[in-house]
Amino acid sequence: LSRGGGGVAGELARRASNDGLMRRLRGARTSTAIIAEILDSRAKRIVADLRLAEYVLSNELVSMALAMVAENPEVNTILAELFTAPGNELYVVPAAKYLHPDDELSFYDVISRAHEGGELIMGFVRKEEHGEVHPILNPKGKSRRNLTRDLVASFIVLAEEPPGLR
Repeated sequence: LSRGGGGVAGELARRASNDGLMRRLRGARTSTAIIAEILDSRAKRIVADLRLAEYVLSNELVSMALAMVAENPEVNTILAELFTAPGNELYVVPAAKYLHPDDELSFYDVISRAHEGGELIMGFVRKEEHGEVHPILNPKGKSRRNLTRDLVASFIVLAEEPPGLR
């Protein structure tokens, strides 16, 4: 690829628009989830326009982490726990693990159940019409008893190992 006149991202955009590749790719979306790491922020627009992949702009992520640590050095302990291999990880766990069939619990109740297993509930994925799902982190109204299996598809859990495998 030519690196002149806009770099690699510019050349990819020119080539894609010249032969209709962008149009064909937009129509070819499947249910497969693609996650791309982008090192060049100029390529962000192309990936966003295609809507074929979620993306992580790794340089931006590193910059944000460094800014948080510079502002509050204690954050480094949390980030190290999340981003190192032996640390805790985020899992998406079926609602049935914490909600029994007839339960109508508050978010605090679910946190308490998870805490018994050494897990921390960060949020949940809400069921919506047409099979859509929406993640909700740190929800408002934590003491309202409104969480049921009809509402919640899964919970977002921070744990050392996959919940249910202990």
